[in-house]
Amino acid sequence: LSTRVRSGAARTQSTHIARASFQVDAFGSSFILDVTLNHDLLSSEYLERHIEQGGKTVEVKGGEHCYYQGEIRGNPVSFVALSTCHGLHGMFYDGNHTYLIEPDENYTSDDDFHFHSVYKSKLIEFPSDDLPSEFWQMTTTSQKFVV
Repeated sequence: LSTRVRSGAARTQSTHIARASFQVDAFGSSFILDVTLNHDLLSSEYLERHIEQGGKTVEVKGGEHCYYQGEIRGNPVSFVALSTCHGLHGMFYDGNHTYLIEPDENYTSDDDFHFHSVYKSKLIEFPSDDLPSEFWQMTTTSQKFVV
């Protein structure tokens, strides 16, 4: 599973497609996650510093923009927040339950098919009426979620 745009030229930064959909079959349900690239999550001034073995510092400007937000198809009270940098990492909420998703331990980006684990979280298991009013207003009145 990758949202990277394939390019013939060697690039130092990966580019990801603007919109994607993923079907997740779990817990007796089929969830279609419709997501849009979240351009507002990372600043254009974002800078990553990595320290390699031996102490050499490597800087990467901009980072990899592989973060998505959206909703479950046909469910306007749902929301989705995913990273597709290395498989699907993130969460989705169907109005009743929160689900966490991550690639299996043996994930390699070279495979065409990837197994993922989906967990039903007990952390956020309450009706939206019980949510704090700020959160309820954000999730039910806005079509664009900033997660």
